[in-house]
Amino acid sequence: MTKITRPKLPKIRVGSEIINQIAKEVKVSTETVRLSLRYKNLSTKADAIRLRAQEILREEANKVDEIEIEK
Repeated sequence: MTKITRPKLPKIRVGSEIINQIAKEVKVSTETVRLSLRYKNLSTKADAIRLRAQEILREEANKVDEIEIEK
């Protein structure tokens, strides 16, 4: 018997605060958000969850760019 290998899908890794925030915004459970970020859920709502997670991560990254470090 041959083993079927599935392609490895990416994961969007965020903290629990962001997971809770997205769950409230999209009105779903935190488990739905986690599954969507692991690409286990491929619905249109899951697409919206992944898009929102990317937006939040970009916002957080921009905050780091705005911090001035004294030398």
